[in-house]
Amino acid sequence: MNALPEWVASAEHTAHAYDLIADRYADVWFTNPDSDLADAFLAHLPERSRLLDVGCGPGQYTRHFWSRGHTAVGIDISQRTAAGARARCGRSMFARMTMMALGFPDAAFDGVWACASVPHIPSGSVGSALAELHRVLAPGGTLFVNVPLGLGARVETPADFAQEGTYGRFFQRYSDAEDFLAVLRSTGFDVVDSGENVVRSDVLAHRGTISAKWFNVTAVKS
Repeated sequence: MNALPEWVASAEHTAHAYDLIADRYADVWFTNPDSDLADAFLAHLPERSRLLDVGCGPGQYTRHFWSRGHTAVGIDISQRTAAGARARCGRSMFARMTMMALGFPDAAFDGVWACASVPHIPSGSVGSALAELHRVLAPGGTLFVNVPLGLGARVETPADFAQEGTYGRFFQRYSDAEDFLAVLRSTGFDVVDSGENVVRSDVLAHRGTISAKWFNVTAVKS
């Protein structure tokens, strides 16, 4: 799709798309975090770190960080998703918020975990999103961020959500991992680790299991 309307990638539309699938998304992911990926991120952080889970979904990673002895807060653009995370985790440390305007002071966190959330930001705005994540990190703080690899943007169809008259989630894909790394470095991060993996899931309503190649990056605020 080459001529997507701008509203498809808007924060309001992304929030609506996740409101529609909040329960289904939780069924798939809440008990299925990638613990190895999360623990590799934690290996770069001191004990009892202050962590921000950006795009926390049902709270699977926020809960994992708690289990490892860290203080963690989860935010999500979807009100229904954030409310579900509070209910499932039995804690109030979740809020509705956009990564483009985080309601936290400068240098509030030792680590920021942004797993599968930054791709909802179009490439023309991703630098602003990364700059905001940089702002809330303490000097020397650690960021995890990942993006899907591929050609152009992907947008789910109404049928994917058993809905009519609206698009589903917007994903900005990157044809070259170096293009994303260049933006990351330009916003003040030093890359310390990167790699690719394939993620398989069946979140959507009318598809079987889908696979996507993701580029994972761990970086430090310089």
